[in-house]
Amino acid sequence: HLDQELAFNLIQEIMQLLRKTIHEFMVKLKRDIKFSLNLNDLGKQNRLHKYLVDFIVEDRNLRSEILQQVNQVFLSSDRYKKHRPIFYIDVDPYDLS
Repeated sequence: HLDQELAFNLIQEIMQLLRKTIHEFMVKLKRDIKFSLNLNDLGKQNRLHKYLVDFIVEDRNLRSEILQQVNQVFLSSDRYKKHRPIFYIDVDPYDLS
């Protein structure tokens, strides 16, 4: 239904933003960055439809910088401001140190 379609489009937008940001870092650092980016649909859990974006970068510090930049851009976007009450986005911090 509509909420699930909105969520999926929002996730696709975040993934595109991640790819774009990684490319910008590659240009800035003048080197290739090895990364993995996958989307997993976990289905409904506790009446919430859950998706898992699996994002792995060879360098933890670089991953943290990339996520900080994506977070700033995304949180200031009109789309996020419009749909903020509907979505909950959680970044697993286990390796963001």
